Amino acid sequence: MFLNYREKFPIFKQNKQFIYLDSACITLIPQSVLEAINKYYMEYSGCHGRGGHLFNQETTQKYEKTRVKIQKFINASHPEEIIFTRNTTEGINLISNCFPFNSGDTVLTSDIEHNSNLLPWVKIASEGKIKHYTFPTAPDSTFDIQKFKECINEKIKIVSVLHKFKF
Repeated sequence: MFLNYREKFPIFKQNKQFIYLDSACITLIPQSVLEAINKYYMEYSGCHGRGGHLFNQETTQKYEKTRVKIQKFINASHPEEIIFTRNTTEGINLISNCFPFNSGDTVLTSDIEHNSNLLPWVKIASEGKIKHYTFPTAPDSTFDIQKFKECINEKIKIVSVLHKFKF
């Protein structure tokens, strides 16, 4: 599945040995996405969901079509469940500040989270809004399903963990 992964990113042509690990802040962009962004700006640049002119309509159509594709890919129930944010940090901050937590609710993360997925939960836990627990990952820092299962209970309202690929 990821055999030619690095070849999809123009930035790796500059340095084939370069390893990038800060995708919580900004994600490197593959060639196909760069081409889609250029096409947007050169052919139909408009505001999604606003206005009635041709460019806005095309932008909205493509935006909603993408929402449906992602819904199907992750097996969500409805396209409206898909929310686009600029990055992981913004998305987690939105969830941590807007989720309707009740007393005793718990957020579960792993023991190797990036600050963008750790600090918001630590902050609201320190304010007494939630309890925050972590579960240990395997010795190679991959997801340990058994340790995860041992932590699940009815008080867990959100599980927020990184995903680590092995190439």
